[in-house]
Amino acid sequence: MTADDLANRIETQILPTTIQRIADNKALADQYGVDLVAYEGGQHFVGVQGGENDDDINNLFDAINRDARMGTFYTTYLEAWRTEGGADFAHFVNCDAWSKWGRWGALEYQDQPRADSPKWDALQDFIENHDKWW
Repeated sequence: MTADDLANRIETQILPTTIQRIADNKALADQYGVDLVAYEGGQHFVGVQGGENDDDINNLFDAINRDARMGTFYTTYLEAWRTEGGADFAHFVNCDAWSKWGRWGALEYQDQPRADSPKWDALQDFIENHDKWW
């Protein structure tokens, strides 16, 4: 699988499924009269069951996380969160070096340029362009 293949899968399968799950969870939260909140939100590309030791998988996951399209995916994800009625959203990890155990940090290192981190840039754009809605 190439980064283009994975980006296509994210856009056509993963994001629509995730957005539907947000809507489903919001309906459930409404049933119980509670806010829908996200803890440890964000992408979850990590190898499992031995995949964490596969260099091709790790290189692919690094590449897609550095790809400008990841910023677009984050923006779509966050806008859906807001549109579907989600409240607090806590992204999992502000800054952390990536490894075979995950690419959790929005930034890979503390003073990484915003232009070089599509996840961080999308998160910051979202914060800058939306007042608290809940």
